[in-house]
Amino acid sequence: MSIPIIYFHTGNSSYLNISIKQCKKFNDHVILLGDDSNSDIDVEHHNLYDYHDDVAKFHKLYQHMSTNGHGFELTCYVRWIILANFIKKQNFGSAPIVYLDSDVMTYCDYSEKENLFEENYAGKVCKAKRQNDYRWSASGCISYWKHDMVLKFKDYLFELYTNKIDKLKEKYQYHVDSGVPGGICDMTAIYLFSEENDIGTLNDVFDDDSTFDQNISVAENYLDDEYEMHVDGFKLLHFEDGIPFCRNLLLNKTIKINATADFANTEKRPQIMHHYRNHD
Repeated sequence: MSIPIIYFHTGNSSYLNISIKQCKKFNDHVILLGDDSNSDIDVEHHNLYDYHDDVAKFHKLYQHMSTNGHGFELTCYVRWIILANFIKKQNFGSAPIVYLDSDVMTYCDYSEKENLFEENYAGKVCKAKRQNDYRWSASGCISYWKHDMVLKFKDYLFELYTNKIDKLKEKYQYHVDSGVPGGICDMTAIYLFSEENDIGTLNDVFDDDSTFDQNISVAENYLDDEYEMHVDGFKLLHFEDGIPFCRNLLLNKTIKINATADFANTEKRPQIMHHYRNHD
């Protein structure tokens, strides 16, 4: 059975349609939680405003502790609440789902890749090994979630801003004292949740010599300085039958890239966009 692949996006950014089109080449059940501006995209479309339960409640709890904009960070949180509401109302049962950011390029059937995970996995997110100096960061940009874990994560967000708020303030104080940009965001929440619930990473190399790439613009994936980089500042990909591969410098072998995030930020980089346009 095909795993539902779910996007969340407001507006009609040019890369959204490219990402969805690419995902549909490998996956049958692709869903967009969107708005009226992107309802004409060729995909199963649901209006995100139909799934706004508890959003106003979270707005009242949220405390902004980031050098990024208030509206941006709040929306990043709210998408997980809307996703949980959608999953609950759609009654997907016990089936897992995959969430994708709208700048992800997909080169795999996500249902097939699930076979690489341990039998009782609760979820998989993009999480690098190095988390020192209050990095505390894990991304859901490409992520697998068992049905009950998405609902549990929604509850966890409310708990973070009530019973666990001191944990967030501890990390934010580090940023204030050190002057390091960033602070508290949904990636902080995903990291803390993953640590408390034994949720694994998609960024390590799997047994089939493949990985999921969290950010095409950095050499790190699971480990620092892990992948070969192009001189213009992105992973040096080469394509075989339309599938991207990249040299893992630590393993000294070529690794298949199942999906890569941060696609939107590559739009101004002609070399990597040349790859995508000729191999998407």
